[in-house]
Amino acid sequence: MTLEETKSFFEHKTKEATRKSHIRAYKDFAQLCSILIDRPLTESQRNIIEQELKGYRLKASEENTYAMHKKKLNRIKKFLRERFGWVTSSYYTTLYMILGMVLGQTIGLSIHPSIGLSIGLGVGLSVGMALGAQKDKVLKKENKVLEFSPK
Repeated sequence: MTLEETKSFFEHKTKEATRKSHIRAYKDFAQLCSILIDRPLTESQRNIIEQELKGYRLKASEENTYAMHKKKLNRIKKFLRERFGWVTSSYYTTLYMILGMVLGQTIGLSIHPSIGLSIGLGVGLSVGMALGAQKDKVLKKENKVLEFSPK
């Protein structure tokens, strides 16, 4: 399945959907395809991505559910991240924020059980977001960020 076919498939699914969560997922998949179409890909990169999409069997009727399409959207994002190093915008900011909160909470609780939790959580969140934003900025300079437009 080509990128163009996948994009039109999910644009059609968006028009059919009635729930907001379904519409958002289908729009995200269509937008990801649109970003990849507009991106200057080499022929081998395009073939690799299209082979991956073909393996997802997006048009198979038994797998044509919202839950399966949501999983496949996450799979293609993971594939692009692992294979080419491309991430969606704010990927590392979000990831490091969560890690910072967990580590900050753990360290804060070990220092002081009552106030250490809130202080550790706040500090961990701030440090995690700062480190993640810095990494996202570096990847953006390397043109490895897939920019989704606001909804």
